[in-house]
Amino acid sequence: MDSSDQYCTQRAVSASGDDITVGIPFHSGIKPVYFQRAVDSILEQTALPREILLIQDGPVGRELSELSTYYQASDERVVSLVIPQNMGLAYALNLSILSSHTTYYARMDADDIAVPNRLELQMDFALQNPEIDVIGGFAQDIDVNGSSIRQRRVPTTHQQILRLLWANPFIHSSVMFRRQAILDVGLYSQNLRKRQDYDLWFRCAKSRLQFANIPKTLIYYRFTPETLCRNNWRVSAIHVRIGWRGCWLVKASPYAFIGLTIPFFRSLLPLPLRQLVQRYLWLIDPRSKL
Repeated sequence: MDSSDQYCTQRAVSASGDDITVGIPFHSGIKPVYFQRAVDSILEQTALPREILLIQDGPVGRELSELSTYYQASDERVVSLVIPQNMGLAYALNLSILSSHTTYYARMDADDIAVPNRLELQMDFALQNPEIDVIGGFAQDIDVNGSSIRQRRVPTTHQQILRLLWANPFIHSSVMFRRQAILDVGLYSQNLRKRQDYDLWFRCAKSRLQFANIPKTLIYYRFTPETLCRNNWRVSAIHVRIGWRGCWLVKASPYAFIGLTIPFFRSLLPLPLRQLVQRYLWLIDPRSKL
């Protein structure tokens, strides 16, 4: 048994998540075992969502396809949405948001694991803070075997999040948001294949939506060498472009414009050196200092 299995042992005991839809996009690059643990962690929540949308983004292998079919057949909450060709994360998320029927929509990546009470914590927070539109939380980074690497913290209050918006102070797969608020700001930009969430948070800030992060671990985030490989110089260049445009939009400080360039220079390094630099950057990450 993989050590990450320990995170998915608690069975669901309540249904207070009835006003939440969980969207789980997946594509051919996802390992079936990761996908299974991600979906199981939502089906085993202490606050069960009303809907779980499994969004297949393009053709996938037999095992992933069979898993998706199995989940839909075995639980009435599960709905499978199939996109015939790979259209990217923004398209998949927008399709699922438009297809959902609840007040709240929760993000979930197909290779992460939700803690058993993630949705309960977020729904309780939403009910106690009805002015908040976007609710994230902390993450525990895990490796390919499910072993812990570190806890990833992010700023918690609206003002702290706004001040560090340039650093992307949300862990995307931990986020739950008010569905209508995201519809009103125009959903995710389908012109972007990467960093769609980063662009969205700047537009939310411009529209005066309210942010918060719960100071608790909500997900186990799978961080592997491939994670750094995916964040190559092209992706980092997109990040800088979106960040500079967003910082101008929200009138960020000059420090933000400078800080945005650091990930780009990191992306130019060979992978072993990039991993070393990443560990140093974790130590000085401004998002974890509040």
